[in-house]
Amino acid sequence: MAAAIRTLQVIRKMDRGGAETLLMNLLRAIPSDEVTFDFAVHTDEVGDYDEEILSRGGSILRLPAFTGVNYAAYRKACKRLFGSARHYDIVHGHQGSCAAIYLAEAKRCGSSAVAHSHNTKGSTPPLQALAFDLVARPVRWVADYFIGCSRQAGVDRFGERIVESDRFSFLPNGIDSAAFAFSAEARREIRHDLGVGDDLLVGHIGRLTYQKNHVFLLDLFANVVGRDDSAKLLLIGRGELEDEVQQRAGELGLSDRVLMLGVRDDIPAILSAMDIFVLPSHAEGLPLVSIEAQASGLPCLFSEGIPHDAVLSDRARILSLSLGADAWADAVVSTARRHAQDDRRAGMRIVADAGYDIADCAQKLYSIYARLSSRGSAEELR
Repeated sequence: MAAAIRTLQVIRKMDRGGAETLLMNLLRAIPSDEVTFDFAVHTDEVGDYDEEILSRGGSILRLPAFTGVNYAAYRKACKRLFGSARHYDIVHGHQGSCAAIYLAEAKRCGSSAVAHSHNTKGSTPPLQALAFDLVARPVRWVADYFIGCSRQAGVDRFGERIVESDRFSFLPNGIDSAAFAFSAEARREIRHDLGVGDDLLVGHIGRLTYQKNHVFLLDLFANVVGRDDSAKLLLIGRGELEDEVQQRAGELGLSDRVLMLGVRDDIPAILSAMDIFVLPSHAEGLPLVSIEAQASGLPCLFSEGIPHDAVLSDRARILSLSLGADAWADAVVSTARRHAQDDRRAGMRIVADAGYDIADCAQKLYSIYARLSSRGSAEELR
């Protein structure tokens, strides 16, 4: 039997974000005798998934956070990491700002370099986006192969020419669709624990960051309350805007209606408890949670910042943010009522049939890795 393909996944921190959860889904789905997953993170803090990675035989290597001004020190750390006795067939970069640096060092040590785009333009404030583009752009001339969670995520990060070449693949953000199947029992338990009874439970899962547009979410929810006095808003996630979100909820008089539960490890049950899922992001690559919500059979409202590729179910639709909070509130209430009696169990099959089950995604990634590792680099794929 051929030796397993050794990979190093380079990312900021293995917390419960979309890209990180995708990597864990892939790690669980691909047998370790076919592909091994080690991780290089840019923090000394323990991530949400670190314990599971270690329990599955993976290693966690640590690099300093890249700040731009520490370019020389960062490059030296990368040289030291890839110059060690540990060799990787594939170095797969998910941390975009410094990918050109660590992937270049990986290639010097004989690894094939893969750059992966998980976002589209507009997911960060304009000045931050400009700075990111300046430092991230050189990866186009460094990586051997390129992956995007959507075509647009690839174009925005790598350019049209690469995306149209045979050096690019679209890799769906796959999930274990069966694990997210609607559960009436889980719905009852979570709603009982939250004390929401038969109230309208509007749900959102995402980091508390600019990208997710929580200020707009709170504004539209205030309008929902004006239409349905039972409404509650369930927020799952953490981030740098947590205090701002709490303050805004207080200003709107919603503090007792906004349930902020932080990070949870029971997302399938949480989704089963919701009545409607709302994702008004400024921009996204292709959010994993949009697939998870549809697998749970939830009616979903997405902003135009979500790629149309994410709409898999006839219960999901895209609205423009320019319509304003009032129109979004109308859509939330009417959509939730229209689908209140739906059989949500069909969601799992819809997601799987659309190619977003993790088994299909894992096979696709394995095929990419196998082609690259068998040739030592991606030169022959060009």
